[in-house]
Amino acid sequence: MVEPIIVSWRSTGLQRCGYLIGKYVPDPNIPLGITVQVAGIYEPPQLSSKTEAKLLKDNQSDKLDFLLSLLGLTRVGLIWTRLTVNESKELVGERDLSSPLEANELVRMSNLQTRYPNQWTNSSTGTFGSKFVSVLLASGKDNTVEIEAYQMSNQGVALVRDNVIKPVKDDVKSFRIVQKKGLLISGYIVA
Repeated sequence: MVEPIIVSWRSTGLQRCGYLIGKYVPDPNIPLGITVQVAGIYEPPQLSSKTEAKLLKDNQSDKLDFLLSLLGLTRVGLIWTRLTVNESKELVGERDLSSPLEANELVRMSNLQTRYPNQWTNSSTGTFGSKFVSVLLASGKDNTVEIEAYQMSNQGVALVRDNVIKPVKDDVKSFRIVQKKGLLISGYIVA
């Protein structure tokens, strides 16, 4: 299912992203567990470069969500490439294994988890957390593409949602913490 995104990246060298379309089903192997069943990938309008793919406004978004609801499906996640090649056209693993995601990716994950909350009747707001997953296609060993799934914690989502943390422009792994009185404190986020 992810092969078309990888083929597109290989042919253009531009990063790609898409929404995972599917549904949540109970996982019989885990008490109270939920599994995501992915039926397809929808690639919305995006601005792609050699280093990232940014989501653009999608004028068809409401129509897509309506059609998905008729089919019993929904957006369950976002998948994106972060692939790099060397002069020999071999994949190069540039990710730091101690902190594989960049600050702007963590912000995007948080924003999407906020946009797609988990419905929960026991909450006073009717929602709690999110089941929305983020999937990274990254360079692996031996010229392979690895698939890695992530989710932000509720605390991390709240920090981004409430504008308590912002990415540092000159250091892709760092956030700056903004206090209400304008005091800035730099911090390093380790996954």
